[in-house]
Amino acid sequence: MKEIQSLQIEDIAQASIQQYQLQPTEQLQSRSNSNCIAFVLVGSILLDLDSHTLPIMSSKQMLFIKALTPYRIRAQDKTVLMLIDTGSFSLPYQVLFMDKPPLDRGNMGEPILKFTPLITHFAATLKAAMVHDFSNTDYINIKVNELFFLINSSYTARQRSNFFWGGQSSDRIFFSFVIHTYKKAGNVKTLAKMASYSLSGFEKRFKKVFNTSPAQWFKDRKASDIYMEVCDAVKSFKEISVEYGFCSPAHFNVFCKARLGDTPGKLRQEVLLGLHLAQKEK
Repeated sequence: MKEIQSLQIEDIAQASIQQYQLQPTEQLQSRSNSNCIAFVLVGSILLDLDSHTLPIMSSKQMLFIKALTPYRIRAQDKTVLMLIDTGSFSLPYQVLFMDKPPLDRGNMGEPILKFTPLITHFAATLKAAMVHDFSNTDYINIKVNELFFLINSSYTARQRSNFFWGGQSSDRIFFSFVIHTYKKAGNVKTLAKMASYSLSGFEKRFKKVFNTSPAQWFKDRKASDIYMEVCDAVKSFKEISVEYGFCSPAHFNVFCKARLGDTPGKLRQEVLLGLHLAQKEK
């Protein structure tokens, strides 16, 4: 395997673009620290993604690899592959077809997209940039942002759904669904309904994936979210209290003392004092 060209910054949190030349039967095995998009520019590959073997990908096709997902790429013939690691870029909301990942894998296609003319042109500009070694943070970040924009404008909602979620295991999809949706649902019963599960079926699946009951997870997550809101010092205590459904500031105070160890005022004061002391020590 030969890495023929690369655009990257030493900081692993930054985006990077790498191009590989693989000989027949050669393999590339890894696990990306962040979301990654693979372009097959020449040749064809067989890819194992999160214990799921995908159909053979041929030239002018691309695939999304979610952060921390193990993968193995096997070249079927002479292949040129481009890996675009998005670094600290969050997956933009607008590229998803709805506010939660789909749970019914049976209705999903494979997570592979064929190049459109816009994506073909985009890949060509990246190859040209590699020739001139444009290893500039701003340039690479702009190109990553441009790619998400092109995906959003070049493919249908269903195609984007398959691309970003179709390669994940059913447990990973369920996990992502819960994390994306629990605040909107507000309680276990509503979340189960949104997931098209019976309550008992949802509780069983939840326990398998999260290793705790949904009721306990909701309680712990609520406490964690409130603690973050209190410490961020962006919202007033009244705003937080209303947002999380407390009937009065007194009830909010009781919750904080019971679950977080102190009143919201003292918790925020401790955090602000800690930040002040840390700045003085610099």
